This record gives sequence, structure tokens and C-alpha cells, in this order.
Amino acid sequence: MIHGDPTEEARNTLSRLMLNAFLGMAVMGASLTLYSELFYTWGESGAGVRSLLQLIAMLFATPAVLLLALPILEDAILTWNVYRRLTMNALVAIGSLSAYGISVYATFTGRGNIYYETTVMILLLVTVGRWLDAKTQVEGNKAIEELLAASPTEASLIGQDGVEQRVAVEQLIVGNTIRVRPGESFAVDGQILAGEGSGNEASITGEATPAYKGVGGLVYAGTLNVDGGFTVEVTQVGEDRVMGKLVRLLDEARLHRSPIEQ
Repeated sequence: MIHGDPTEEARNTLSRLMLNAFLGMAVMGASLTLYSELFYTWGESGAGVRSLLQLIAMLFATPAVLLLALPILEDAILTWNVYRRLTMNALVAIGSLSAYGISVYATFTGRGNIYYETTVMILLLVTVGRWLDAKTQVEGNKAIEELLAASPTEASLIGQDGVEQRVAVEQLIVGNTIRVRPGESFAVDGQILAGEGSGNEASITGEATPAYKGVGGLVYAGTLNVDGGFTVEVTQVGEDRVMGKLVRLLDEARLHRSPIEQ
């Protein structure tokens, strides 16, 4: 779950990942050395080395757990307080903190096994997913901003007396007639009453090749009039435009998860 600004969240998560990657390598190094005891008998002389390696693993694992597990636990608690349901964050937090607690107990008592490397690597992988999630939201925000930027804020309204004037897009209503010159972007969705030429609809369809537009054809807000002079009747304004629907769908996809993801 992303709280606040996704850009800041992605930046902070990446910083924690870089630090914890170093800590994780140190924990893995100590743990792999301890695993060698499964194949070779260290004997009584190796007890001191074993204890030292366990302490080293604990010292490197502790800041990793504090930096990675606590934000996940915070999300789990927040989700429970708001929605009264447990999520994967709760599972990860309980599992990783339990493994860490058992490992600390084994380190100081000498009884049982340690799982520092498991704790750190699980948290590391989960945090990579959180970073990718935040990064995806950042890219989604950029896509929405680009869509909104492609739509002009003013249009040339043709009055009933035939006089043309520049007005804010918010003032247009369905049934108005506007003029769109070559090189301008369409401000609203509409139907062509006069003129012909090519329109670049890449911002809507993703197709970079200009499409022919003639009388009776449909045009969409945010698309570019490449080389034609058009008189257009307004058919959709505001959030009813195709552009508005795309922005709304992007925003919903960015903020909500589908049932299969849940």
C-alpha cells in the first residue's frame, strides 16, 4: 500500500533497499559459513566460532528488520484498523518478526536454529515488490499528466452570428461549434461538420500513423489536428470525453487492486 506521494515513497524505498542489500549479503555470508556445519563437524572448538557468526548475523539482520519489517507491519495495522481485514503485509510481518525473534532466542541460549538469512531475504524481496509498486504508480501519474497536458485549455468557439472567439474549454457545452486549425489539438470530443485532413490519435489509441478525418467523422480531445481545417460540433465535454474516461480508468487502476490481486 502506498501512502502519500508515490515519487517520495519510491525514492525512500529504493534507499532502504540499497542499504539492506548490503546488510543482507553480510547476513548471508555468515549464514552460509554456519551451514557448513551440516557437512563438517566443527567439534567443541568450533562452538566459539559458531556463536560469533550468529552474533554477526544478528547484528547485520537487526537494522534490516527495523528498516524493512516495521513499514510492512505499519501497513498491516493500518489496513486492519481501516478495513478490518488481514493482508499479505500481515503475513509477511508476523512471519519475518517471528523468525527473527526465534533466531535471537537461539543466538543467546544456544538452543534451536537461526533464520536471520530467511528473515532478511524475504523482507528484501517483498520490499522490492513494494518499490516496483510505487514506481508503477509514479509512471501512472506521469501518464495521467501527459494525457491532461495533451488537451488544450482554450478553444475557438463559433457563435450563432458566425463570430469566432477564444473561450475556456470549461465554457463549452454539448452542441457548440468550434474551429480547429492545423497544428492545434482538439479540446473536446466532437463530430466534424466541415473540413478534412489527418488527425494524430496516438495519445488515445497509441497508433502513431495519422488517421484520415472527414465530414461526419469523430474527433477526440487531446488528439492533434495534423493538416486539416475543421469545424466541429461538440458532443462530449468534461469527464464524459474519452480523455476523461481514460484518466479516470488510469486513476482507478493506480489506486485500487483487482480481486485477483487481492
